[in-house]
Amino acid sequence: MLSLLRRLAKNIPTLILAFALSIAVWISAVTASDPNVENTYSHPVIITYLGQDPTLLLIGDPVRQLTIALRAPQSIWDRLNADSSLIKAQVDLSGLGAGDHHVPVQVNVGLHPVEIISRLPDSVTVKLETLKTQIFNIQLVVKG
Repeated sequence: MLSLLRRLAKNIPTLILAFALSIAVWISAVTASDPNVENTYSHPVIITYLGQDPTLLLIGDPVRQLTIALRAPQSIWDRLNADSSLIKAQVDLSGLGAGDHHVPVQVNVGLHPVEIISRLPDSVTVKLETLKTQIFNIQLVVKG
C-alpha cells in the first residue's frame, strides 16, 4: 500500500502537466473553430429613456441612437446580426429633477460572451423642465 502511494506521489507533477496541456489544447481548438471577431455592430441601437418623472418634460431632441463596437465569437455575431433586439441601450432618468443632466448610456447584450469595446455616445446630456398646467374657462357658443 505504501509503495502504491509513493508511485502515485511521484506521478502527481506529470498528471498536473497533462491536465494543463489538455486545457490548453481544448482552448486552442475552441478558439480555432469559433474565432473572436471585433467589429462595429451594423444595426442601429435605439436608446430608450426610462424612469422619467411624469411632472417633468424632456426638452430638445435627445440622442436616440447608439453606435457600438463589440468583440465576440463569430457564432455570437451571427446571432446578434440575425436578431437586433438582443442589444438594448437605456438611459435611466430616475431621481433626476429639473435642469441639465449628463447621464451614462447603459448597454445590455442578451448573449454571452460579448465584450463591449466602445459605444458612441458613452453618455448623453438631457434637459428636463417642470411640466406646467393651466386651467382655462371655455364657453361654448353655438351659431346657426
